[in-house]
Amino acid sequence: MHQPIAVFDAGIGSYAIVAEIHKRLPKQDIVYFADRASFPYGSKGREELLAVMHRTLRFLEGYAPSAIVIASNAPSIMVLDDVRQSTLVPLFGVYPPIEEALAMSASGKVGIMGCIHSSKARRSSSSSLAMHPTRRMSA
Repeated sequence: MHQPIAVFDAGIGSYAIVAEIHKRLPKQDIVYFADRASFPYGSKGREELLAVMHRTLRFLEGYAPSAIVIASNAPSIMVLDDVRQSTLVPLFGVYPPIEEALAMSASGKVGIMGCIHSSKARRSSSSSLAMHPTRRMSA
């Protein structure tokens, strides 16, 4: 077995990521972890989500992956930078395409649907909204 790429999520959004990895790297082994026990990530506060991410990363590190993809917006937005420091495995997250939406918006406004914790984290993060001071997000 090649060193796999690990992909995980609590929902089903990660299926598209697994399909894309398979399309681009058809011979690549993939470890897929459907974390149904922690569903949904978006309803968890920061500390609880950090604990879930640390536990999941330790589990997936047991497969000696070449990379791990957190295929969920909530942990990618809320805790990715923090958990990245706790593993030697390259760690990737997913983010809503805010920059692309802003580029397409004639008004400079976009609607974003999300849970309360990730919406708060998104507003305080160094996201593309922070790079556009004339644009704002309201929840």
